[in-house]
Amino acid sequence: MADRELCGAPHHDTAATIRIIVPWPPRELFPNARVHHMTLHRARKPYRAGAKLLAEEALRNHDLPGGEDTWPGKDRIPITVTVFPPHNRHDDDNRYAATKAARDGIADGLGVNDRRFKVEFRTGGILRGGAVVVDVAVGPSGSLVERVEDVGGCQTAIPDWMR
Repeated sequence: MADRELCGAPHHDTAATIRIIVPWPPRELFPNARVHHMTLHRARKPYRAGAKLLAEEALRNHDLPGGEDTWPGKDRIPITVTVFPPHNRHDDDNRYAATKAARDGIADGLGVNDRRFKVEFRTGGILRGGAVVVDVAVGPSGSLVERVEDVGGCQTAIPDWMR
């Protein structure tokens, strides 16, 4: 699957979004792996930190401050999480649960509490190596949209491994 196929329109109805593409979660983050809690921690910590860095890069690419300046108030922030699995061995529940560390890291990078996320999960096609594509709505009811140009396209942070 080409990079361009990951760059389709976001699934929520907003004027602007930030697209963040993170790698497929490590095996240890899937609930059915049933690993020791320290093994889980050693897998979760770098995955979350990587997602945070990608979210911070996406904010810089769109010249957005993040936090309360971009998402003021207590309104829910619509996000769409689309998983592109490397194979069909996991069911949807496991795939979505395995992305929790990435969603936490993205919330850290955006400067918001992840409990504000209103998450919509989707499953894309099989992609060699897998990927998780997260589209985050910018501003409540389209505020700050005038500061963002063409964020629905593929101009967001795409890591080197995806190019």
